[in-house]
Amino acid sequence: MGSEAQALAFARDLLARQGVCPSDGEVWRRPVAGGDTSAAFRLEASCGSFFVKWVEAAKADVLTAEAEGLRALGEALQNAVPSEGRDAAPSCAVPRVLAVGSQGDGGVAVLILSWINAGPKPENSAALLGRCLGTLHRETARSSPPRYGFFRDTYIGGLRQPNAWGEAWPEFYGTRRFLPRIEEAERRGVMPPERRRKFERLLGRLPDLLPSRPPASLLHGDLWSGNWLADSDGRVYLIDPAVFFGDREHDLAMVRLFGGFPPSFFAAYADAYPPEPDFSEREPIYRLYYLLVHLVLFGEMYGSAVDRILRTYA
Repeated sequence: MGSEAQALAFARDLLARQGVCPSDGEVWRRPVAGGDTSAAFRLEASCGSFFVKWVEAAKADVLTAEAEGLRALGEALQNAVPSEGRDAAPSCAVPRVLAVGSQGDGGVAVLILSWINAGPKPENSAALLGRCLGTLHRETARSSPPRYGFFRDTYIGGLRQPNAWGEAWPEFYGTRRFLPRIEEAERRGVMPPERRRKFERLLGRLPDLLPSRPPASLLHGDLWSGNWLADSDGRVYLIDPAVFFGDREHDLAMVRLFGGFPPSFFAAYADAYPPEPDFSEREPIYRLYYLLVHLVLFGEMYGSAVDRILRTYA
């Protein structure tokens, strides 16, 4: 099963192998809040502070996918969002991936990230995030014709998201997003027959409800208010992504689903990349996907919200 002591020792070994820290230096473990799919701690050493996530080795792919998603977002942000000056740090970024690895059967897997000195979010940080997200969406939507997916599968809440490339957005969204969650909800006993029938009717209507080939932006994929940070220097950081290339409205629906983003965020986003005028007509469909994820993860407490949207379309 693995243990936190194993994770600490393995993280120390990985940092030494990467040449980041000496193998014989002292290290300290500080508790931090983890997520729903992994445990975490702060590793402090003479060479610096690091954020370490760990899981049992059987779930190593979750951390590998997160590392690849962070690298993709980091590179895209670096290219899309200009720094304030030649030598200035970027205004928005992701934690740097320092190492990711697994011990194999019976051991642990770890993901080691740079430590972010996060604190209360400054008043202007939400606007900065909105500008960064809008610029990211605009500048990565350059492929013609657009293609939807990613070079590997990713995860949301520990649930695998298939990302095989597709060229028709409604088909991609139906078969790579809705259908796997519908089947998982059925396995977990939260997809009664009538709800399943309504989902099937909705899937049949997606070609008429969603654009066939919208611009394919690089998406965070799980952008709620807990998945971004601001540091003491005013920079903002995206964390815990579920990335893929798709319609940016998928990200915008999640931002709006649970609240926590002030008007300044939306104004700055619109300045960078104005939403489509009829976005509100499609927003419930994208919101439904995230509610379906929550139905799978947390049970019937989300059933009524799912059913309300289904009644609108099916």
